[in-house]
Amino acid sequence: MKNFILIFLLLQSTLFAQIRLVINTGWYPPNKNLIENILDELFYRVKIDYSLQRLTAERALKNANLGLDDGDAVRVFEVGDMFKNLRRVDGHFFSANFSAFYVGKPPSIKAVEDFKDKRVTIVNGTKIVQKFVKDNHFTKVDKAIGFQSALLKLINKEVDIAILNQHSALSVIKTLHLEKVVMEHKPPLIKKKMYLYLHKKHENLIPALESELKKMKEDGSYDRIVQAHIEQHPSEKEIIHAP
Repeated sequence: MKNFILIFLLLQSTLFAQIRLVINTGWYPPNKNLIENILDELFYRVKIDYSLQRLTAERALKNANLGLDDGDAVRVFEVGDMFKNLRRVDGHFFSANFSAFYVGKPPSIKAVEDFKDKRVTIVNGTKIVQKFVKDNHFTKVDKAIGFQSALLKLINKEVDIAILNQHSALSVIKTLHLEKVVMEHKPPLIKKKMYLYLHKKHENLIPALESELKKMKEDGSYDRIVQAHIEQHPSEKEIIHAP
């Protein structure tokens, strides 16, 4: 019996080693780098070869759901209920905050009702933000193709507020030197844990990935990766929330 189990595990390891996955992400550097560092360790442990490619948020998700690519990293929990072909890898990576960004005089935002009637832009493909504006009955919503486009709409006064992922928005603001754009320093409008998703054709890989991700958190490997990222990018400390 022991020999049979050993042979099974060796065969499974061999099959995994023959797979090369293409995982999408809509995240910008340096956060893309953090995700990639976590995935490097995770896929190394399960002996799966992979590559991480950055696409727009909407395209990354659609390609993964259609099976054109193999997965998406990282997305909110609710994505698993929205897309029938995607399977969630349990065990979240970190939490993402979504906040209001503006230019000029700070808006008076004490509650969602304070800016429901303002011109708001969001990034197409950020499903949890799309759900947020729909559930709260926002009346003037513009969908930008990406974070750069959303922020430039804000700079050009085409919209009053942008509701964006803090990580990606702040990365683009820094890269493009958009000093006029300011983040509302209140508790985030939305805070969600983020997960890796695979297309259903790869769901046989998920138990091994879940097991190794759990081990990474237990043996300290995960925390070391996050801490190394924060040391390299100190400004990320307040918006990266390790589990």
